[in-house]
Amino acid sequence: MKRKNRLIALLLTLASLLLLFASCNASQPAASRDPYVAVAIDLGLTEDEVLMDIAETEDGYRATVGVTYEGIEEEYGSYGTPYMTEYRYYDADYAELSDKRMDTVAPYEVTASADQSQNLVLGGIPYEKTKDIYEGVQYVIYRDGQPLDGLVIVGYMMDVSGGPYTYYGAMGYVMQYEDAVYAGIRYANDDSGIWYVYIDGYFMEIPYGDIEDPWYTLCGLMGINGKPYALVKVEERSHEGPVVNTIRETGRLVPLTPQSYELPLEGVDIAALPTGGAFGDGEYGYFFCETELWRTDGINCEKLVDLLPQGVSIISELRAVRTLSDGRILVVADGGLIELTEAAVAEKLGFKEEVARKPVLTIGVVNDYGAIYDISLAAAKYQSKEVTLAVKKYRDKTNLNLAILSGEVDIVATHDMFLLRNYAKQEVLAPLDEVTPELFEEGVLIENIVDATRIDGICYYLPRNFNVYGQISEVRYMEDGQTFETRKEYLDFLTKEELGFLKPTLKQDALMEFTQDLDEWIDWESNTAHFDGDEFKAVLEFCNKAATQEEQDAYYMTPFEMYATSIYLQNTLPSNHFDNVEDAREYLAGFPEEQRESKEAWVYYPLPSAVYDGYAIGGFPFYAIVNKEEKLEAAADFIRWHFIEDVEEFTEETWRTQIPINRDEADRYLKQNVDGVEHLKIDPSMSANLQNVIAQLNESMDMLGGEEQYYRTWAMIRQADHFRYFRNVVYDVIHEEASRYFAGDITLDQAADYIQNRVSIFLAEQS
Repeated sequence: MKRKNRLIALLLTLASLLLLFASCNASQPAASRDPYVAVAIDLGLTEDEVLMDIAETEDGYRATVGVTYEGIEEEYGSYGTPYMTEYRYYDADYAELSDKRMDTVAPYEVTASADQSQNLVLGGIPYEKTKDIYEGVQYVIYRDGQPLDGLVIVGYMMDVSGGPYTYYGAMGYVMQYEDAVYAGIRYANDDSGIWYVYIDGYFMEIPYGDIEDPWYTLCGLMGINGKPYALVKVEERSHEGPVVNTIRETGRLVPLTPQSYELPLEGVDIAALPTGGAFGDGEYGYFFCETELWRTDGINCEKLVDLLPQGVSIISELRAVRTLSDGRILVVADGGLIELTEAAVAEKLGFKEEVARKPVLTIGVVNDYGAIYDISLAAAKYQSKEVTLAVKKYRDKTNLNLAILSGEVDIVATHDMFLLRNYAKQEVLAPLDEVTPELFEEGVLIENIVDATRIDGICYYLPRNFNVYGQISEVRYMEDGQTFETRKEYLDFLTKEELGFLKPTLKQDALMEFTQDLDEWIDWESNTAHFDGDEFKAVLEFCNKAATQEEQDAYYMTPFEMYATSIYLQNTLPSNHFDNVEDAREYLAGFPEEQRESKEAWVYYPLPSAVYDGYAIGGFPFYAIVNKEEKLEAAADFIRWHFIEDVEEFTEETWRTQIPINRDEADRYLKQNVDGVEHLKIDPSMSANLQNVIAQLNESMDMLGGEEQYYRTWAMIRQADHFRYFRNVVYDVIHEEASRYFAGDITLDQAADYIQNRVSIFLAEQS
């Protein structure tokens, strides 16, 4: 115990030193509280109305309000939700002056220039439905109420026959500098989240670069001191096979000119990582880092406020930031209005409840691989009178470790189960069985998925969603209904050339598939590894037979068929997929003999293991509660809500890539493809050709699944009994040494020995 206490004291000292050094490098000193207080403003809008923009007037505000109604799609097109906009005027207390409503400059107005003297508007004109291919809206820049000649917005690398730029719902920022008009635009239906910069008739190109080179993400356009700047996130990455690592990332302000046909790469690096939504007020630039609003003068940056408590999430529509003459700031987000007041001023005005602030409950996110969008959305939906929920992403586990030791993090969300396993062994995590017993009542969560997480019978972390991973082969290649007892036996089966597994699969992809189940190679009770055995060497040797990038490219240029591969379950099984050979053969036997040869039946089975009998599971993401008394109940309340109440209803059109761990939610999801599939009738008087077409359509509908496949799917889920460990320190060691072996730099035995030695040292340190 004394040794443990000394270690914790040493780590805390190191954490405080690192935090001190980090503060010395920041552009602004850390504040004890946000410098602004945020309050949501009710403008009296109905559910069919949204706020698009707002501007200060002499005696109040002018709001740009979008209005939709039944039948508007028939009139104006259905690309996105069509709104027609109007100006509404409010007094200083946000009471509407209803007799002053009037039409906007554009029929569909997105935003106006912050400098009202420029009188610029980015708006849209609904397409005239004279041709079927035209529907939705075409974006235009207006000056003094008139469309500018030649400034119809289309989009970089886009044609005019339809695309994201024709959808209602674009966000933008528009300004003029000298004689040029600039616009930053994010199209509503562009899921990439990328902004485009438009300069006097053309879209600026972005040199994204190769994976190894700096990767540039354009986060918007902002005006600072009246000059236009592109806000860019720059990432330096390394890439080998399926593994991409970010080495360094920074935010950058890039000055623009009318000759910026391609994004200039030189600029000023800033101490913040932007995620999108850039604006300017003529003097300062404003932008968002996830849910936080930041301000910059072109050199220094400061965080103003976290808007998560007001419902802002990473995927929110952030339409405008407007500064007022008295120093307040207005933010237009998700169709509503948020007012920011300086904290000191708010306190004097009597906003004591807001200034005091509820305690902050922080979800620390690391190794999320995109899940932070779902995490942030859940946090924004969660409502609590006791705490304010914040989501903070950490670059790596070292930074997360320091945040946990300093008391900053209350809940951990990650894909890295290996990290959570070590936290549990070090008593960093609270046992969920004790703090959230409601989750473990019968029928609430899928029991075998929960059991697979347990360490010595205790559950410390749970995945909100999951997939089931296994192997699949066409039944004709399952000789005598065979199953596989050892991994080597299965790899020998895959090596058969006619199965088509190796040639289209990269070496690193094969390695990732067959080495994520670390329980196969690590004894957790003794904290020892055995990567130097014949079974693991067989895996490395097999993966080395897979394709190089050049071989894969060449192989995809020619027709090929694959009769055995890895697969993951994310929905109800198709009707020609089975969990045993006998049923697959019976399915084929149901077709006339002349059709049987063209049909396929596929058989699922677990990857052979010396440790487990069932399928593997992938978690997306795992949640765990940090074991500290002061926030324990608040953290448990969020976890209970997220796993029990924050559930979805599903329709036949719903498509997900993971299965919920909530049992009833998962059941609703899997049933969506079971009901309502009716066959088309075949009339004997039809031609043989037409009967064949209808039969094929009916077979395609069968592929959606049925009641029998629903039960088979649940049976497969129930057979899942262990988790895969996606991306962690041990996998990275395997990847590094295997890459050297694949390149011919070391031998098979050396690769296995190096992996064994490095992992053994790491495990000993964890003990």
